[in-house]
Amino acid sequence: MSGQLSNFPLPFPDESFYSLAARFSERMRFSAVAQMHQALFGRPYKLEDSVLPTHLESLIERVPPENGLTLGTLIERHTPLSFYAAFLPPDMIQLMRFLMRGGDGSARLTVPGCRNWSVPSPMMLRYCPFCARDDRTHFSECYWHRLHQLPGITLCARHEIPLQDSVVSTQKAWEHTLIPAERAIARTIPPLQPLSAEDRGRMKRLAQDAGWLLNQRGLTSESTTLRDRYRALLDSKGFINCDGRVRAVEMSEALVAHYSSEFLARLGCSLERGRNRTRLNYLVDRSERRCHPIHHLLLLGFLGCTTSTFFSTSQGQSFQDTPEGPFGIGPWPCLNPVCERFREPCIIDCDDLPGIYRGRDAVMKRFACACGFIYKRYGPDRSPEDRFRRGWVEAYGPIWEAGVRAFWLDPAVNQVEMARRLGVHIATVQVHARRLGLPFPCPGSYSKKSVDDVPVLTHGRKTVSPKQHEYRSAWEDIRERYPDWGTTAIRRAAPRAYGWLYRFDRDWLRSHSPERASSKGIPTTPWIDWDERDRESAETVCREAARRRALPGLPERITKKALKGALERRLSPSQLLRMPMTFKSLDDESEIHAAFWSRRIWWACEQYQREAVSPTREELERRARVNQHVAPLPEVQQAIASAIATLRAYAA
Repeated sequence: MSGQLSNFPLPFPDESFYSLAARFSERMRFSAVAQMHQALFGRPYKLEDSVLPTHLESLIERVPPENGLTLGTLIERHTPLSFYAAFLPPDMIQLMRFLMRGGDGSARLTVPGCRNWSVPSPMMLRYCPFCARDDRTHFSECYWHRLHQLPGITLCARHEIPLQDSVVSTQKAWEHTLIPAERAIARTIPPLQPLSAEDRGRMKRLAQDAGWLLNQRGLTSESTTLRDRYRALLDSKGFINCDGRVRAVEMSEALVAHYSSEFLARLGCSLERGRNRTRLNYLVDRSERRCHPIHHLLLLGFLGCTTSTFFSTSQGQSFQDTPEGPFGIGPWPCLNPVCERFREPCIIDCDDLPGIYRGRDAVMKRFACACGFIYKRYGPDRSPEDRFRRGWVEAYGPIWEAGVRAFWLDPAVNQVEMARRLGVHIATVQVHARRLGLPFPCPGSYSKKSVDDVPVLTHGRKTVSPKQHEYRSAWEDIRERYPDWGTTAIRRAAPRAYGWLYRFDRDWLRSHSPERASSKGIPTTPWIDWDERDRESAETVCREAARRRALPGLPERITKKALKGALERRLSPSQLLRMPMTFKSLDDESEIHAAFWSRRIWWACEQYQREAVSPTREELERRARVNQHVAPLPEVQQAIASAIATLRAYAA
């Protein structure tokens, strides 16, 4: 259904969809907004003020082919979808494109996570005075640039000057007469707001990254892929521990120090989000929370990575071992505090421990000294001090045990000093003292702790103390007295027993705790066979379309909304993405305007054939109820001509 919008303007580079519609409205001199909607979409759609436009398929059907504007070109080059798509999964972008085409009329298009974002959209349409001057030189008129209207972009990347607010409001813009840039932007250059060199550089970086995203085609990312890339960058900056966890507090402090409050105020953006956290921490968490693209660009700027570099590889910049290995070149130091060679390089070789890694790049090795002290730690090393870091002690050795005996029997050394000299916790000293058969309490100590209060060490692990029977019995007594109580109620009645069992006897505690009841007695939702539901729904759609085509009387248009109404369950747009057969059936069986009016015209042709009447063109249009808005369309004209020719041949 093309040819209706012969005066539709040719799009300029990076021109927004609003600017295209405003220039068309200015050419046609519409007296009312409803007339513009009728001309653009063939019906008075009520467009909502969302981030992305809708009903674009109806518009493209009416644009003449010589204009060169296709649906894909309009979405990719003249809407901000690419700016958001780079940080969203493919199935979500597929749904958004479906709704931008027109959808089925049952869902409103919103960008996922928009309500939780802290980056407000601009209140006024913005422009760069020098870009407007250049546009007038090259195109004889200026226009609204797509990049200038993005939230958080306050600087022109080309001319490095702040963007200016126009007099055109973005609030309920489609409910009022659209104003083109040529009418709203003055030809004089207004006074420019001064910027510091640091803020100017950061704003330019944001604008360049945003412009790069707008020019990408089909760029999407899964949440796990983004998180892996960010973690690889954080690892290179030292914000990942050896066990694979993010140093959230250090990262938050560095972010707040990197971006000043004045800079964030210019963007209308805030990073604060709770204690010791910022909004950018959500980008590296395991949560599925969606964040604004500006937050992604701020984190990339903090990490010193551009968007082109960030998306250039599927795995990001992961850690690569140096030729010396993840732990450097040996020998490695002994970390036994009572050894004569403490912190001296005396360990010639180390053993790999496969299968116990934490994180993507973490590697564990075992280091054994001649004194009997054996420790294990994770790598790779990121600083020279990491060589003197130990993770777990596998064996302390006879020299360390001799130090325990000497310090324990010395009345001048208290347990705090003893633990400091031995390089362990006080509880570790007490456990090994009991294993070595030393007296309790140690000489010179005022502690009333007996030997029975200290866990027994067996095969290098702490076992439960004699208190095991006491706390197990207390837990079992409460369960027998109150069989209907859950774990939380028993825990409140015996907090000491629960705490001790949870720490030292957790497996027994889990096996002797009440079973978790279903939430409020509500049965769990049965598993859904989406393949079977997809097949049944697709068959239902085809049957409903065939039924509607076979109905007697004047044909009615078969829409996606009508076909979905025949299904037993109402399907949301996200559910449709899990049902490809149904999705395809809805597309194939529903009618566009051209197909619907052609079917009506041929229905009228069949009626005249049964009546053996050769009608005039006006009579055929009247019987098919072709109105004045539809009659000039090329497809309708062609169908009418073919029907008239068929009737005349039939009459002859």
